[in-house]
Amino acid sequence: MKIKNFLLITLLMSLSLVFAGCDDDDTSNPCGNGEVDTEEECDGVNLNGNSCSDLNPADYGTLACNADCTFDTTLCVTASCGDGILNGTEECDGDDFGGTDCTDHGSYSGGTLSCNPELCTLNLSECIAQCNVDGFFEDCNVMGGVNECCDINDMQADCKAYFQGIPAGCFQSCGGDDDCGWNYKCEAGIENHCLWEFCGPEYNGTALSGSCTLGDKDGFCYPYWSAKDTQGICFENGTLTHGDACFKGTALNPVDNVTGIDPDTQCENGFCYGEEDEEDGTCVDICDPIEALAGNDTCPTGWNCINFSSLDTDDTSDSFLFREADTGECRPMTDGIHPQLDTGLVTCDLMTGLTIKGDAACDTGFTCKPLVWGSLLGFCFETQATPLAEGDECVFSQTLAQCAEGTDCTMAFPTSDATADWEINQCNRICNANATDANVACEDITTTDGTPFVCLSMSRFYTDGNTLPYDSSVTPGVFESSPTSLGYCVPPRE
Repeated sequence: MKIKNFLLITLLMSLSLVFAGCDDDDTSNPCGNGEVDTEEECDGVNLNGNSCSDLNPADYGTLACNADCTFDTTLCVTASCGDGILNGTEECDGDDFGGTDCTDHGSYSGGTLSCNPELCTLNLSECIAQCNVDGFFEDCNVMGGVNECCDINDMQADCKAYFQGIPAGCFQSCGGDDDCGWNYKCEAGIENHCLWEFCGPEYNGTALSGSCTLGDKDGFCYPYWSAKDTQGICFENGTLTHGDACFKGTALNPVDNVTGIDPDTQCENGFCYGEEDEEDGTCVDICDPIEALAGNDTCPTGWNCINFSSLDTDDTSDSFLFREADTGECRPMTDGIHPQLDTGLVTCDLMTGLTIKGDAACDTGFTCKPLVWGSLLGFCFETQATPLAEGDECVFSQTLAQCAEGTDCTMAFPTSDATADWEINQCNRICNANATDANVACEDITTTDGTPFVCLSMSRFYTDGNTLPYDSSVTPGVFESSPTSLGYCVPPRE
């Protein structure tokens, strides 16, 4: 009995030792159980969420775990910019952009990504901004947000309404004049946006068609808008003179709001003209048509000053029938020199019929006719073999004049009263509507009761009651204050 008890006690003690041994193993965190326990970096395939780049941001590859539950980095590779593989902290490498395009890297609608080769960082300069309006001063919606206006010259553009009566437009932001393109300066007065420089008697006393300054750059004042405004825009001067070969670009003529333009490729006191599909052209000087009519044509020999001041005949315009600014540019007097410049135009005085340069009559077969309905500066126009007499019905043509010297084909005014007939044209006598003394040009033409005709400015020809044009789009409304001097003899109004 005692031996049996002894054996039982011995067995119980042995079992106690076994269980005690099992308790010691559970608290030793054995490597290999697949759990990342205390002081373990990993365990089997369990890397505790780590990768090569977590251990070293510049690394990529395959991280593994050693048998002692430490990281095995033998398959990790350090990224190298230029190896063509996007890894580590690189934004790109060669042509590897990680499957992304411009639209994944900001407010872009498309374009082409490129990679800076030395830094492996993205180059977004060729990406196309996600925007609604492209182009300087194009109409825009001021409530359109940051994407309303596309960048201009790689600078942010904003939709602004800076001028009363003019719709909001996209303006390029700037930090200085160099940020703005050719013909523009950085204007602090409009929140550091690029703007042209106004000039002329109405602004800073500069003469139209004279010199002006654009920030710290020299320029010339070119008349703009309507004749009544006596204002212009200062265009930047280059170094080339009249007749020199110049760069005009493919889209704009002259080059306008483009950065990086070499002044040695641009004209001084003039514009670069050429064929539409060619980038190069010829410098053409501007001139003063009013001075030219007075006998002071400054254009070079073989060229003369053409006046482009006509009536605004766009019936949708707020300034309908107002006279446009007195702009003048030199044009060759001989055909075939520069086909793109409307060559072969010889200017003349509509009141005398004599040429401006040479003070002679137009060549045989040509008579002095209006080029545009803007001034008394006309040009020698080919006339049909047997010209129509004053008062004869005619058909208006831009290729061959029908009416005799001193008359022009315009809307008919019957002699019985002062009501114009819009359906009929006749040869009317040309006169100076701005003459300050009694206008003798029309005195020998009378109505049936003997009343002399009067000189009616073309500015009044097509208005109701032959009044001066009126612009009601501004407050207060304004009448034309610079009507054209080109007039025709018509019966007085009853």
